[in-house]
Amino acid sequence: MKGTKAIFIIFIFTIFLSHSVSATPEISVSEEMVSGSKPFTNLSITLSEAPNGLSGYNITISLSNASIAEIISVDFPGWALLKITSALPAGSVWIKAVDLNNSIIKGASNVILANFTVRGDGEGTARVLLTVSQIDDDNGSSLLYANTTPTPTPGGNSGSSSSGGGGGGGGGAPSDEDFKNIEKQESRDVDIHIGKAIYKFTTQDILKEIGFDAGISEGLVTAKIELLKGRPKKATSDPSGKVYRYFNVVVGTSGYGSSSKIENAYIIFNVPDEWLKNNKADSVKLMKFKDGTWIDLKTEKISPGTYRAYTPGFSGFAIVGTSAATNEMITQPSEIPQVAKLTQIPERKNEIQMKPVLIIGVLIGSIMISVMYLKRKELFKK
Repeated sequence: MKGTKAIFIIFIFTIFLSHSVSATPEISVSEEMVSGSKPFTNLSITLSEAPNGLSGYNITISLSNASIAEIISVDFPGWALLKITSALPAGSVWIKAVDLNNSIIKGASNVILANFTVRGDGEGTARVLLTVSQIDDDNGSSLLYANTTPTPTPGGNSGSSSSGGGGGGGGGAPSDEDFKNIEKQESRDVDIHIGKAIYKFTTQDILKEIGFDAGISEGLVTAKIELLKGRPKKATSDPSGKVYRYFNVVVGTSGYGSSSKIENAYIIFNVPDEWLKNNKADSVKLMKFKDGTWIDLKTEKISPGTYRAYTPGFSGFAIVGTSAATNEMITQPSEIPQVAKLTQIPERKNEIQMKPVLIIGVLIGSIMISVMYLKRKELFKK
């Protein structure tokens, strides 16, 4: 009897232990291996659960073979108000983030820690490795976790990988822009449901807001803006007019930001009046690069220095200042006939002034002829 009771206790303990192990939060990366022959691979680091919230973390991302691939960009989710990375591009990069507003609450699940892009530079494959130096909960305690992604070890690497991100529009906002052309970028996360979706940007003074009407619910979708040093990578020419800034807007994955799943998309941006004055521009328009050419978008001024443009989708854009000089040149020919008429008016006036003189002269001549005729008649009678 005692033996049976002991076995039962061990059995219950085993079940409890296995349950505790399975409940341990996991940190995983969406893909364990990347191909050097693939131009760009977009990956995400996810925390499966935050039992006591999340305060912040310090994680290093490494590639096992930096000769065939490099990490070129890191995008942080909206909750990471304080964030920093080491220099990019690189074969290894450390990333740090802090949740200042306690956005990641107790019991949060599937928390995106970071999104990053790997560029392939040659043939072969490289393993993605994670080293978690620190990750704390809201109590200031170290969060107990299981790292399902292998860590760098001498003599090789081993381990399992977690499942990747989903399809459709959900998830991060991958970019294929040349990293060296990106001056500044900012990302925001919004839980997309049917209806209006609005993203507000705060870390720069140019792009303030984007929005659209969602046709279906997508869950958490990341939108990213990229202020560029030059025209977008996909643009083959510059637009006409004086360019204030080039930028990209990327929303979701799998082309979600330019798909039929969204409607009534718009962008709100700022252009200083001082810039318009210095560049002799009278108005502003937003242009979008589409199908190999720049197209004008309906743009309206909604307040001093602030504009709203309506776009059929998100991609590469240019803010352009326009001048009324072209319109003035077009209207000049219509003024030429008026000049000709003005030159004819004095001539007609002279003609009118000449007529009385001629009439008086004719009358005087007629009188003189009549007088001479009468005198001749009298002489003839004599």
